[in-house]
Amino acid sequence: MQRQPMTANASYCKTGEPAGPQKPPTERDQFMDNFKEIFAAYGVDYDATLRRFAGNMVLYLRVLGMLPNDKSLEKLGAAIDSGDLDNAFEAAHTLKGVAGNLGLTPLLEAVHTIVEPLREREERSDYAQLYTAVQAEYQKAEAFVETINSIRQI
Repeated sequence: MQRQPMTANASYCKTGEPAGPQKPPTERDQFMDNFKEIFAAYGVDYDATLRRFAGNMVLYLRVLGMLPNDKSLEKLGAAIDSGDLDNAFEAAHTLKGVAGNLGLTPLLEAVHTIVEPLREREERSDYAQLYTAVQAEYQKAEAFVETINSIRQI
């Protein structure tokens, strides 16, 4: 049996929007819009990141809150200081995965600049400078996490 096309509902106007007065945004709507703006300001693709977490914002926020406890950045710095390219690569690769999974694109891009030469174990003189750039972006990511956490507590 073939389905009949749906007919327009008389309660809707031609634009597809409900006719009549719109409900004002709820407090939750405003809260989520604020979240999206903060995500966008840092450089997180809100929708793509949330899809990665099956739409589960609670899970995402729980995992995001673990970022400051991750020791990959410290391990990366120590390995670079000691010239240990193997451990530097492992730490950078881990940090890249964390940043990618959390949708922290600016941090991901900063880590990418150091992880690729480390993958090849390239002897370079600029690892300390690249690490400094990663540290700076990591601090911005931590500020993003703090902002999100402060909003959640309101």
